[in-house]
Amino acid sequence: MGQDIRLSREQRALAIGRLSATARMQQNAVSQLEEVTAEFFGLNTTDMRCFDLIEHLGPLTAGKLAEESGLTTGAVTTVVDRLEAAGYAHRVRSNVDRRKVLITLTTEARGLAQEVYGPYKYRWVEATDSLTDADLLSIIEYLETAQRIDLEHAALIRERFLGRRATLRQRLDEARKLRDDAKALAKRLKQDVKDRTAAIRRLSEGLDGGEWEKWAWSYEWDDDAWNSDG
Repeated sequence: MGQDIRLSREQRALAIGRLSATARMQQNAVSQLEEVTAEFFGLNTTDMRCFDLIEHLGPLTAGKLAEESGLTTGAVTTVVDRLEAAGYAHRVRSNVDRRKVLITLTTEARGLAQEVYGPYKYRWVEATDSLTDADLLSIIEYLETAQRIDLEHAALIRERFLGRRATLRQRLDEARKLRDDAKALAKRLKQDVKDRTAAIRRLSEGLDGGEWEKWAWSYEWDDDAWNSDG
């Protein structure tokens, strides 16, 4: 990567098609990883997704967890009950507002996550070692855009859901409306991507170490444990 490659219009169209297909296959691979990891933890995939959100985003209220996971608050309550029963999470009072209850992982849960995901992140670090800074920022930009598209399209489908008793014809008629929905979102996304690209470039050129650290994805992980020869 990092080379200045120029594609013809036809080649670019084919490359975009391959990108789309590869993204879907990558999602399939992620799903497989999520399923086998959940089995290892003794959880179902929904509980495991909530586990990951709590780990990545820090202590969360039930409402925030519901928002991030796409679950109802009632479903989140059941999930947290199961995580607590398994010894992975507990509810604590906020130090700032004692009326607020936060959900956080236990020390043992964080230790297990470190052992399972540590080698995974190590492989990513090794795989991206040859990337240029520009390559790395471009990949971050693409993945953040992909995440937004996935979440927005999920919301569109949820809005068009007719219930489990709907006929195939009804589903098809409703699905056709997604095209116009997506076009409206695509126009806004295109401008937002341009704005974010410019913002990321400004970040890379002007931020000091402390500000850059705030921008970067925060994930607690012991670099020394994987950089050592032992």
